[in-house]
Amino acid sequence: MPKYLPVIVLVSLVITASPLSDNTSAKLIIWNVGQGQWLTYQNHSHCLHFDMGGDQKSIDLQPLHTLCHKRFNILYLSHADWDHMNLIKRVLNKAPNLCLYKAPPKPLSPRKTQWLKHIKPCQTNSLHHQSLTQELFPHTTRPLSLKSPNALSRVFLLKNKILIPGDSSQKAELMWAPQLAHPSSVTTLILGHHGSRTSSSTTLLNSLPHLHLAIASARYSKYKHPHTEVLSRLKQRHIPTLRTEDWGNIILELF
Repeated sequence: MPKYLPVIVLVSLVITASPLSDNTSAKLIIWNVGQGQWLTYQNHSHCLHFDMGGDQKSIDLQPLHTLCHKRFNILYLSHADWDHMNLIKRVLNKAPNLCLYKAPPKPLSPRKTQWLKHIKPCQTNSLHHQSLTQELFPHTTRPLSLKSPNALSRVFLLKNKILIPGDSSQKAELMWAPQLAHPSSVTTLILGHHGSRTSSSTTLLNSLPHLHLAIASARYSKYKHPHTEVLSRLKQRHIPTLRTEDWGNIILELF
């Protein structure tokens, strides 16, 4: 029982978190956007957004305004699927200073290229926060061994604790997992490709010895994500899974 006590405490903090407010404590919000992905890390000076999309277009953006309107807003895009970027224009109304860290991996359709023109690129002097975020898979061209667009998805590591793989595939995981300088520091995994069976491989999970929590931003009721095979892999390792479909916005206090 004591072996799992840290996990139980962490889950309790998530469930009992107070409503979002503008304070100085650092936190990570996994927004309930349905089948899609949008995470926001907020500290005293910045709001760092990891993707910005989903299939719930009626999401209430007022909490975002409360959290981020006085801060630098920087967007990290893993790739250019609509369910990772289709909320950008709505967010610009609440966070007009939002800038894009880097254009997503190509090729991009003309419509997606036009869509991204709404957001300005970040200036170098606004990126002093980069010590918080490590990019593990910064490919700008298609690796010969990878075929699908999802395989090109950028992978981010936040504060050496939160692993955010976008829609990265199992084949891509084999390429970027060795880039983790301190895999034992990773405690939380945002399930790749919303918990699809094509991500969160046994190899990746075995490389994260201190993983305590997995989070799925998906809709099982419609898309069957997270997949039962992924849930089985996590269960075998005694790693609990939280789903935005069940809990709504999930808030993690980060220290």
